[in-house]
Amino acid sequence: MTDMLLWDREMASVRPQLGQLTPTQRYAAAVQAIENTMASFDPPIPDSPAGQLLQQCFDIARSAVNGNHAGLALPDGAEEELTSIVAEGAEPGIAPLVLAVANCFGLPEDGMEAEHLYTVLNYCYAAVVDRAGLEEGTLEEELNNPQCRAAITMQKELITG
Repeated sequence: MTDMLLWDREMASVRPQLGQLTPTQRYAAAVQAIENTMASFDPPIPDSPAGQLLQQCFDIARSAVNGNHAGLALPDGAEEELTSIVAEGAEPGIAPLVLAVANCFGLPEDGMEAEHLYTVLNYCYAAVVDRAGLEEGTLEEELNNPQCRAAITMQKELITG
């Protein structure tokens, strides 16, 4: 996971509450965090091959929120394409979102664990930091960035209701 001082500090207080959510609630929170993160991007995610694949995979994950998400598989060939997007360093913010979305697939039969959700939230925040062009691990920059503060507030609200 990425070193983000503000996120690490702020999320420590709600991290224990992740275990109080059901696996279904955790999955729904993960998908909602990804959706909210994507919606916060200005400019929006481009209509590029990477953006389209990200949206396609996200749409599948979102459709599984009220159904059976355990064992949900990525579309054929998507894993290789997603790996390529991460390796090639697509537009800022895309690679961490790809990692967040990929973590919504291939879950065990008992569903999303608390640490799994924590990882998804971390990737969502990393996407915000990357999109904003901030240096990782710079507390002052994160504190002064309204998108960073909004992302943390949104994630806490998803966890605490």
